[in-house]
Amino acid sequence: MDPSRSRWPAPTASGTTSPPSAEPAFSPFAISADQWRAVLTERPNVILLGTHAATDAVLKALEPRLTRPVWRSCARTGFALPPGPGAFVLHQLSGLSAIRQVHLLEWLTAIEEKAHVQVVSTTASPIFPLVERGAFLPDLYFRLNGLTLDLDPATASRWPAGALS
Repeated sequence: MDPSRSRWPAPTASGTTSPPSAEPAFSPFAISADQWRAVLTERPNVILLGTHAATDAVLKALEPRLTRPVWRSCARTGFALPPGPGAFVLHQLSGLSAIRQVHLLEWLTAIEEKAHVQVVSTTASPIFPLVERGAFLPDLYFRLNGLTLDLDPATASRWPAGALS
């Protein structure tokens, strides 16, 4: 990202940043500046944990920064794997059936040998308890969990949609 286009100041020598005083707090979802920086620059796989409204607000802000093309699917209805690389937004991750988990893991393994794919998943409930109960594949969880952003629904409506531009 071009630093001259950012609304946020560059990190100081200590590595911290602070938002302009006229703006709301930088971490309205308890997401640190370092986590946002990682999502925007390193493009890890991300699990967004929160309400539908909270995850949609974050997705709306991330959308312009995702690798193109952006493929979308829902784990519970209309699940389909992307035909190629790019960003893959998977809604309702906790609703992914066992067979779809296997298909997603196989697809990730095959596609990542050829090109980078960033998977951004949304879920209203934590995935790790499903892993512990044997209801979610551990290999898939650890592949998708490059970074989990736990979104606070109490602040979702106050977060400015253009905060990442």
